[in-house]
Amino acid sequence: MIEQNNPFSIQQDSPLKDALKNDIRRYWNDKQPGQWYSKQKTGEKEYYDDIDYKRYNIFSPYIPKIAEFSEHKGEKVLEVGIGMGLDLKQYSKNGAICYGIDLTEGAVNKAKRVFEIYGLKAELQVMDAENLKFDDNTFDLVYSMGVLHHTPNTQKAINGICRILKPGGKAIVMLYSKSWQHYVIRVFYAGIIGRELFRMSMQELINKYSEAYGFSPLTKLYSRKEVKSFFTKFSQVDVSHWHYKVPDKNGIMQKIKSLKNRKYLQGNWVIKAIK
Repeated sequence: MIEQNNPFSIQQDSPLKDALKNDIRRYWNDKQPGQWYSKQKTGEKEYYDDIDYKRYNIFSPYIPKIAEFSEHKGEKVLEVGIGMGLDLKQYSKNGAICYGIDLTEGAVNKAKRVFEIYGLKAELQVMDAENLKFDDNTFDLVYSMGVLHHTPNTQKAINGICRILKPGGKAIVMLYSKSWQHYVIRVFYAGIIGRELFRMSMQELINKYSEAYGFSPLTKLYSRKEVKSFFTKFSQVDVSHWHYKVPDKNGIMQKIKSLKNRKYLQGNWVIKAIK
């Protein structure tokens, strides 16, 4: 694995960036967010139904509120970073003309299975978010949920999204934030109390605890100011803040568990930007 203490400095194509991108591809190829939500048989309709329910009703109930699944009927919608394709499926169910890309073949294959099970259509392919191979002014909506903070050059990916949107088109993007949970869980508990900052950099600490699988090759966190700076090519930008929801009653036990495990409670920026 590439040890990269300052991923924000890897902006241009280089052997180091290529090696990091390969690490990212290998890591996420068989690790799709949310696949642990269900104990049903993997790959069956009951499995995806179970994940759907828990994703939209328990863990991330804000997603249907911000994703506008039912508001883009007849429009061309692209999801960048499809995972299992569950969000893109919601757009398709509501009549959107759907396209999806992912860096990994594993994700694309899983998403194709989802669309097959539900009898829906989408054009799905392996593609790098930093090198979108679509014509200018192609899509009405580009959606990316929790993906672009894992690519080395996030700005390049967002510029590409702006390029392929039609004039007046919309981007809906979620990026991880430097919320108070980050400072409490990673800096204080893991870094200082756990003394891990004596053994690793802050970036390595973030990589270790940012994902449920642990030890992500690259995860970046942003302030509101940093997030807004990514979207200067857009005519209108709205930034809001949301959190992963803890599932236990009143959230108390899950909060305690999450503090112990030093993950899950980070906040998310949701950006809605008009070209």
